Order: sequence, then structure tokens, then C-alpha cells
Amino acid sequence: MSVEDNSERNRRESFRIDDTLTLAIRPLDDESLELITSDFNAFRLRYCMKSHIQNQNERRKPKLIRIRKSDPDIAAYLEYLENQITQMAERLDQCSNSSDDTVEVTVRANLSATGIRFRTELALAEDQFIEIGMMLSLQDTQVVVVGKLVRVDNQSDQQNYVSVSYAHIHPEDTEAIIRHMARLQQVELQARRGVG
Repeated sequence: MSVEDNSERNRRESFRIDDTLTLAIRPLDDESLELITSDFNAFRLRYCMKSHIQNQNERRKPKLIRIRKSDPDIAAYLEYLENQITQMAERLDQCSNSSDDTVEVTVRANLSATGIRFRTELALAEDQFIEIGMMLSLQDTQVVVVGKLVRVDNQSDQQNYVSVSYAHIHPEDTEAIIRHMARLQQVELQARRGVG
């Protein structure tokens, strides 16, 4: 990798932006952490199945449009199959994402491709590992990471500012976060200029 490529990668990964996110947070004990990290890709796929299927459908949409022009019956059948797969993923999603110790919170977070900082009432400690599921609303993409708490600043109002470094994140999810932040920045700039 050239120095320019490395510099661009570092710039993209260290860029930070504030965003309001709904996070599904689950503290991980050693056993849970080992279970997740032993096959993180399988865990990620189970957790984010519906979101990833929808994204794949979006990527295939131009091909489906071409097929629809040449053979509408085949296109209709492919759309039916995609619908069935999406419905199955929704049912699996409802079963697999429910955990008694997962807490869902909506927070104002400082987000980057390598970590996240947010305020919470949860009792979390430095060096603790947590699972964080987040929905990137501008892309309708679900992302899941395993994070390590690198800093916990206790506040007097029973809330803590926590800084989390992503210990396990899939490269596609890193790119999804970068795209989300770029889109969010673009939306904010347009709002400041008064452009719709």
C-alpha cells in the first residue's frame, strides 16, 4: 500500500461525526465473547441478516430492471423469491436478536469507523467488552461490532461518557459506517445552505 493510500485510509477511519443513534448494547462475559469471536462472520450474518439481504437486493436492482424489460415473468418470479427471503430473514431476526441482557438506548454519539463515544446510564467499566448493534438510518443498514471500553468518565448525574474502540468489526461494516458519515455530513451541509 502506498503512502498516499495509507494516508487516505487513516483519514477516512479517523473522521468523526456526531449522530443520534439507537444502539442495542449487551455486556459480554468471557464465554459470550469467545463464542462471538470464534466465528465473528457467522455471528454478524445472523445478527444483521435482514439488513444485508435488503442491501444485496438494492445492489441487484439494476440487473432486475434489465431482466424485467426482456422477460417480465422471470423478473416477477425473482421479485417473489426476494420477498420470501426477506420475510424469512425478518422472522429469523426477531428470534436471534432477542437477549435478556441487551439494552436498547437512543443516544447522541460521536461516531467513527474505529470507535464510538456516547453518554449512558449503563454501569460499564474500562476494559469491558460489549456487543453493540446499531442502525445506520441514512442507509437503512444494520451493523454489529464487538467493542472494548477504553475510557469511562463518571459524571455526577449518574450518567457516564464511554469511549469504545471496535475490537471486532467486519470490513464491509467499516465501509458502511464511513459511507453513513459522509452522507450525514452532506445532509448537514445542505441543511446549513438551505438546500433540500
